[in-house]
Amino acid sequence: MKTKLLFIYFTIGFLGFNFLYAQEGSKSCELEVKVSGLKNQKGSVMLGIYNKNHKGFPDDKYIFKNVDSKISIPEPSILISKIPCGKYAAAIFHDENGNKKLDKNLIGIPKEGYGFSNNPKSNFGPPNYEKAEFQLDSGKKTITIKMVYLME
Repeated sequence: MKTKLLFIYFTIGFLGFNFLYAQEGSKSCELEVKVSGLKNQKGSVMLGIYNKNHKGFPDDKYIFKNVDSKISIPEPSILISKIPCGKYAAAIFHDENGNKKLDKNLIGIPKEGYGFSNNPKSNFGPPNYEKAEFQLDSGKKTITIKMVYLME
């Protein structure tokens, strides 16, 4: 009888802990990404949200959530609702011709504008994940990403 009672207490305690943990992990937030420095209103802004630190950041295959937003004003903003709270990094590019990819020249230099969360400086190639990472705690967070154009 004692063993059975102990088992029941343990099971209830374990289930209660899992319920509390699930509630904490499923907390959702809202992210607003403001885009500044667009050179024109052609095409759309492609936004990629990354939730893990990958050596391949900002490779498309590691995107957690992506948004294709048509440009209708000089400084658009993109709202993502119901995103789990946590650590993220964001990458954007100005898809002027609508082909849904960042166009580059023969030696790999982007022909279209691009940007990253935290607006890190990068001399050759994209920044690493850590430089673009931000914390999405609770409620709504707004970040601003400034477009960079190398080929004008």
